[in-house]
Amino acid sequence: IVPTGGGKTTIAAKWLTDNYLSNGYNVLWLAHRIELLEQAQETFMKFGVSKSSTLITSSQHNSWTDISNFHKIVLSTDRSCLSKLEYVKRLINQSERGLYIVVDECHHSVSNSYL
Repeated sequence: IVPTGGGKTTIAAKWLTDNYLSNGYNVLWLAHRIELLEQAQETFMKFGVSKSSTLITSSQHNSWTDISNFHKIVLSTDRSCLSKLEYVKRLINQSERGLYIVVDECHHSVSNSYL
């Protein structure tokens, strides 16, 4: 538990970058707001993840059809992800070792859109 503004995104991005991205895992980062996806992408880049290995899927960014093998981190809104489960399976299959799913602002995960 970390209070608001305490660096939860930074902690998660650093942990994933140091322990999993370099070891063949992919990451699916879910949030309920596009701004949170953009902030998470910027945070990963601070830890050396190239922008080209990340993909934000939203109405203002890329489409799920744009995912390729070089995307190691896909950042998506919960609603977008729900309608594109075949691409989530693709993300899992293109990973060497597995997929980590991060739910940003997880207190929203009890809503019907996550269920």
